[in-house]
Amino acid sequence: MGVLGVKDLTGRMLLVSFATSLGAINYGYDNSWWSGALGEVAFADTFGEVKSVSAAGVVSHALSSTQQSLGTALSTTGIMLGCLISAPLSYKFGRRPAFAMMGVISLIGVLIEMTIGHSRSRYYQLVAGRIIVGVAMGMAGNLAPVYQSECSPARIRGALASFYAVTQTFSAFISTVVIWQVQKYPDSRGWLIPIGVQFVVPPLMIAVYFIIPESPRFLVMKGRSDEALTALRYLRSAEHDCEAELAEIEVAMAERSKFAASTKTWDAFRGTNLRRTLVAIGIQCFSNAQGIGYVVSYLVVLFIQLGITNTFEIVAILYAIYACTACFTFVLMDRFGRRPLTMGGSTVQAICMIAIAVIVTIEPTPQGARSYAVVFLVYLWCVVNSFTWGAVSWAAPAELPSASMRETTMALATFSGYGVNLIVQFVSPYIQSNPGNLSGRIGYIWASFSILAIVYCFFFLPETKGRTLEELDILFNAKVPTLKFGNANPEDFIVEKVTRSDDESGKKA
Repeated sequence: MGVLGVKDLTGRMLLVSFATSLGAINYGYDNSWWSGALGEVAFADTFGEVKSVSAAGVVSHALSSTQQSLGTALSTTGIMLGCLISAPLSYKFGRRPAFAMMGVISLIGVLIEMTIGHSRSRYYQLVAGRIIVGVAMGMAGNLAPVYQSECSPARIRGALASFYAVTQTFSAFISTVVIWQVQKYPDSRGWLIPIGVQFVVPPLMIAVYFIIPESPRFLVMKGRSDEALTALRYLRSAEHDCEAELAEIEVAMAERSKFAASTKTWDAFRGTNLRRTLVAIGIQCFSNAQGIGYVVSYLVVLFIQLGITNTFEIVAILYAIYACTACFTFVLMDRFGRRPLTMGGSTVQAICMIAIAVIVTIEPTPQGARSYAVVFLVYLWCVVNSFTWGAVSWAAPAELPSASMRETTMALATFSGYGVNLIVQFVSPYIQSNPGNLSGRIGYIWASFSILAIVYCFFFLPETKGRTLEELDILFNAKVPTLKFGNANPEDFIVEKVTRSDDESGKKA
């Protein structure tokens, strides 16, 4: 029996999974503090371009839709760039050095953010800092799930891969609490303190280099089997047969090495890799198309627009619940599987968004019970997302690709997903506020994508629960249909392949 009573789980594997998820802290924290800052009066008065004068002659400023859009969306362009550079860096130098590089880049970005002062002309310096921090976040979005997938035992791979998503939610909760507490400051402390908290993370990300072993599968891919065996012994329990696991990895790598020398980026769209790549991209895209980027970035603005009071306190409580329920993924993903979680999650999310949109259609500024209903529905949407799409969207794209294309496929998937998120973040201020003025009726849009996500997952997302990465290779190479994937026996296809080879040899003889 392993740590916490979980078979195959060791203390070192737990430490490694947590350590490599530190990059998720910046992602969860950065998006949430920015969402809070957009609702701060002092922040708007300092940086806002829209000037207004009240009847009493009081001058105030607000961020324009363009400022909100660019300030939010351009950070995502940095994330997309990080997705692109992470694959070649981690393939050339290894997973461990890439984590250290990520920490250095993040540190530079936070330094740029901290030096903005309180001048309206420095707004886009803040945006530039967020872009650089975004590069580190994009690298983390690729590196952490890939590394965790390559190091985890098949039985608990989903649970350990969930560390990335869970760490995101806890860091987002910390951010909302910080923002809530600094509301009392009518000056630059209201945004410089939240920015300054980010200094804690980059040194820890650099320190990860000295804590974790290199990925065993990466080492085998580079012909360093002795080091791979050492890494496996570090990660596994004393009674685990590391030699047998290494032999299985070596056989799978040897099969792929026949084609590895000529492997190019576009090979992700050839042969059996095409299906794996398109599914990985689809999962990431639908995860973002259902509105998570909108909820994370503009929820404070929406609540203020709807006239809901105590906004920052409500959001802080929301993220506390969100973080706690995200922990369910440690059990649910490996117990129920990826398909039930995604389809069930999208069903509930669609119902919540439609209900919010209907309430706001009936009463644009909800009062009383309807106001409480909107808050409850947002809570429910976030809770369900936390242990369904919030986790599966990172675990599935990391485990679906073949070993030779894992970095490339993961990079393509996250780049595409963040591309969708970029569109969501860029257009949402114009749809929600001026000139669209949909307000809460924007929920109709997110609900429609949730319905499409259900259809997509039913027909295209294979069930990977409990499979080793090598077993997934066998099933994909055998072109097992999506609806039969979960119950298929990989050994049947190995026997079939051997029999076919024997028949062909007999014919030649």
